[in-house]
Amino acid sequence: MHVNCLDVPRAQGHIEDIKAKYGDASNAYRVRVLGEFPTSDDETVIPLELVLGAVGRNVSTLDYHPVWGVDVARFGDDRTALAKRQKNKLLEPVKSWNSTDLMATAGKIKAEYDATPYDARPSEILVDIIGLGAGVYDRCRELGLPVRGVNVGEAAASRENCARLRDELWFKGREWFQDRACSMPKG
Repeated sequence: MHVNCLDVPRAQGHIEDIKAKYGDASNAYRVRVLGEFPTSDDETVIPLELVLGAVGRNVSTLDYHPVWGVDVARFGDDRTALAKRQKNKLLEPVKSWNSTDLMATAGKIKAEYDATPYDARPSEILVDIIGLGAGVYDRCRELGLPVRGVNVGEAAASRENCARLRDELWFKGREWFQDRACSMPKG
């Protein structure tokens, strides 16, 4: 059942309180007054609507070498993720797997690299080297892959309002989506 407070005469005081406190464009107003779902979480760095808007968006591919990103997990519920991007396009859905040891993860990355046509191979494979990722980075380097370790726990590179590189990268990701010149595949 959907109830819009604008249709309830006795709710006018409530409506004015919410409007004064949060504004009529806020999620609080959408939920508490209009009875609608929020457009995004108020504390989210990258709103879902920006991500969904990029899915299937038709953009021109910029002439850059692809770059891959790897976030390493090991056993348990967490998953290792491999993203393949060419400047403004995620080239394919993010691949992920779990319950593999570090050498098997490095082997999967090497197999992906070897299966990629020479012209489409990444110029760099960026590996999050905090914790488990360091072992995958070392093995991939030993296998001759073009890896670069990224320690997202380090200080931010260029933003004064971000304490760590991890935070800075999240906000750069948001800008990437906000520009609306990026695309992600369905899946």
